[in-house]
Amino acid sequence: MIPRIHSSILHLRFHVGLLPFSNRSIGNSGFTLVEILIAIFLFGILAATIFGSYHSVFSDASSLNSRISDDEAGIICIDRIIRDLSSAAFSFPPQYQPPGFNSRSDPHRFLGKTEQLGGKNFPSLQFSSRSRVPTEADFQDRISEILYYIDEPDNNHYVLRRADHPYPNFGQPRSNQDPVLCEKIKFISLNYYDNDGKKYDRWDSDSREFDHATPAAVEVRIDIESTDSARIYETKILIPSCRKKSVR
Repeated sequence: MIPRIHSSILHLRFHVGLLPFSNRSIGNSGFTLVEILIAIFLFGILAATIFGSYHSVFSDASSLNSRISDDEAGIICIDRIIRDLSSAAFSFPPQYQPPGFNSRSDPHRFLGKTEQLGGKNFPSLQFSSRSRVPTEADFQDRISEILYYIDEPDNNHYVLRRADHPYPNFGQPRSNQDPVLCEKIKFISLNYYDNDGKKYDRWDSDSREFDHATPAAVEVRIDIESTDSARIYETKILIPSCRKKSVR
């Protein structure tokens, strides 16, 4: 048995219904097909709007997290290079003598050069530093030979490696076990400055071209591939103690 509906409810239904009450019977007072379709349509619009908003928020969050990760990698990389170069160690006269014919090179030679890898030019840098990273097997505080170079473990995927060879183990070959300091390298440049402020894209402290001097400063720029655009990190590092050009 269908319960009777109070007249006030019927009166309210007449005013707020989507269709006039006069076209309905008391026993058939539910929603019409048109009302249901309109409700589904409005719900679809609302759901699409909410989903789009959430998708945008999560996409922005993912992109932001990626940029933060890239920034952390770039800052850590630059900080490590600053520490190494700020603690660079050199030989000074009278201990240092320019290498002669068939003589051994300076063990604390500062050598910055350009190498080809995957059809691209990348710099490499070798020098001695007191800022070595101790290992579990060796905590001694001693001078290390530091080597920065670019490697390509995968096609078109470049990484910056940092080799750390404590004295007397200088001159060790490169290895894929050398720690990766920074990934997703898109571009890297190293420029060297003498005491007069002249800029060079290479350096060899054992060469007559540089009067057997060591650089007074090194300028570093690293571009890291990111989701939106390359992230650029650059700095200029002053070397506190350098060998001047007076040595012959």
